[in-house]
Amino acid sequence: DLLKEMMTVGEERLNKKEASDINSKLGKRTTQNDLLSVAHQLVGLGQLGLGSTTQAKAHFQESIQLHPGNFWVGSFDID
Repeated sequence: DLLKEMMTVGEERLNKKEASDINSKLGKRTTQNDLLSVAHQLVGLGQLGLGSTTQAKAHFQESIQLHPGNFWVGSFDID
């Protein structure tokens, strides 16, 4: 299932607290917060797709705190 795979990848990145930084190899600067923000996005999207809106919202909020430029994550109307 795609949603569960997204969550697994995100959770693995969160648990490692470090992710392979392919962007640095390409000459782009990516911070640890950027990488963790994406991990929270993945888990949040998976949770949202599975109907776990409370957990999804928590991951989206964490994503925004880590990287405020991810404003699109805040566009989900989750209550």
